Amino acid sequence: MQIDTIAAQKTAEANAVSKAIKQEAAQAKQIAQKVKSEQANKKKDGFIGDCPACQCEKCRSRRYKDGSDDSRVSFQMPTAMDPVKAKTRVMSHEMEHVRSEQHKAKRENKVVVSQSVRIMNDRCEECGRSYVKGGFTRTVTRPNLTEFRKVVSGTLEDKPKKLIGIA
Repeated sequence: MQIDTIAAQKTAEANAVSKAIKQEAAQAKQIAQKVKSEQANKKKDGFIGDCPACQCEKCRSRRYKDGSDDSRVSFQMPTAMDPVKAKTRVMSHEMEHVRSEQHKAKRENKVVVSQSVRIMNDRCEECGRSYVKGGFTRTVTRPNLTEFRKVVSGTLEDKPKKLIGIA
């Protein structure tokens, strides 16, 4: 008799442990689904959960798009982004323009005289929060002086070029 009771107790304990494991697995699955849906929402609009800086509808619907003709940089399509991370991402985008212009100058045998990046801010009309409006990159180049002197003097080609002067 006692063996039957011990066996019944062990069976009951095993069933309880099995039930607890199944419940934990179900809870873990629910948590995983919740995290997956949050990540999908984050990827969709670029915002993180209940960010206090993202509560304004106008701020949530703001999109960033590159206005230049340089197809090698980011933001060719309108892109939403978290207002907290916008400054970093816009600055990174403008640095892509800086590198692109440096490569372009090198290809064209020019020298970069100066480059500057300006990040523009504005204030939301609806919520009053400050946000990054966009960025602007300015690059000034000049011809490589040795090549420029050769072109002007005519020594770059076989025949010297005649300089036309106005009298």
